[in-house]
Amino acid sequence: MENYYETLGVKNTASFEEIKAAYKSLAKKYHPDKHQGDKYYEDLFKKVNAAYQTLSDPQKRRLYDLKQHYYYNPPQKSGKAQGDSASKPRASRQPRPKPATTPEPKVSNKEIRIYLYTGLALMLLVVCSVLFYHYMNNKMAAKTHEEAVQFEKNGEWLKALESYTESISFDESYAPAFQKRALLRLHMLGDYRGAVLDLTKAIDNTENPSWDLFYERGKANIKIKKIPRHWKILTNQLEKILPKTAVIYTGAKFYNTPKEIADLHILITYFF
Repeated sequence: MENYYETLGVKNTASFEEIKAAYKSLAKKYHPDKHQGDKYYEDLFKKVNAAYQTLSDPQKRRLYDLKQHYYYNPPQKSGKAQGDSASKPRASRQPRPKPATTPEPKVSNKEIRIYLYTGLALMLLVVCSVLFYHYMNNKMAAKTHEEAVQFEKNGEWLKALESYTESISFDESYAPAFQKRALLRLHMLGDYRGAVLDLTKAIDNTENPSWDLFYERGKANIKIKKIPRHWKILTNQLEKILPKTAVIYTGAKFYNTPKEIADLHILITYFF
């Protein structure tokens, strides 16, 4: 015996409104017109309709509930009939039918292509945004660097220093700004330690650094130290016979400072 309550997916104590709502939902879900006349959905629709026709009518529903009760709870026989029934094997009760399940919708190739193209478009947008960001930073660094050069030509050293610093803030690998700021610190502002740091940045961010970068850094390192009097006398004598770079190199060896020796040793290779 088919269980109409399970067919509609409601309890046997459900009200008329609950039964009607369940029927409308399932009828719309299994309607043959929605599934191009598929036989499977047509049978499901007929079952739902039959269940609703019975349970929506109060009289038919009472009769159906009574039949269902006796179907699952048959009366006990007495006397001989009971003995006969005991001697005969009792028929196994059929399992209740399971409610029909709708097949899971499959993703079409068109939808997969849409997802793929959308993902590629987002990735391309991210890459273009990063490239544009770096391009604009490099452009602004070059622009502020040119402004700083003009300030320096006009003798406005502090404004030039600020503009070089702003240029570096746009692009922290912009070697020309580091080099110009280092020379400004070294020759105009007397900031020798800052000059060493800037020249180191300029060397690190230049593919083939020129000799003058090492030369200027060597001079800045020498300026940080106090040169004794006898070394000044020796320097004056050496300047008459050797290039200035060689004198600074000799002084670096005298102080035995690793950074100075490394910088000025490279300088010597340009001249000897």
